[in-house]
Amino acid sequence: MTPPPAPREDPPVVANFRYVEPGHIALSGLPVTPDEAEWLHDQGIRSVVSLEPPPPEVIETFRELGIAWHDSVLGGFGDGSPDARALATRIAAEAEERPGVLIH
Repeated sequence: MTPPPAPREDPPVVANFRYVEPGHIALSGLPVTPDEAEWLHDQGIRSVVSLEPPPPEVIETFRELGIAWHDSVLGGFGDGSPDARALATRIAAEAEERPGVLIH
């Protein structure tokens, strides 16, 4: 009798990943595993702007891979958080300096 095939391991893909400016700016859902962080690196991501912080192990993997990580929770209500205009300016500068910016 032939054994059943081994379960297929799908590569870790970050939900809704897509480049909106090819090679420069990408959007996605929240990366939640170190494997997803590695997959993002394989896609050319070199900088991540987080509107919601990923788990600590993902942040550590970003650091290990040389991916710059920026925690940018929006505020604008006097709490010291960046407003949308300042965040857009920062993302544009980051994309120029270090193409492959992911916003999630």
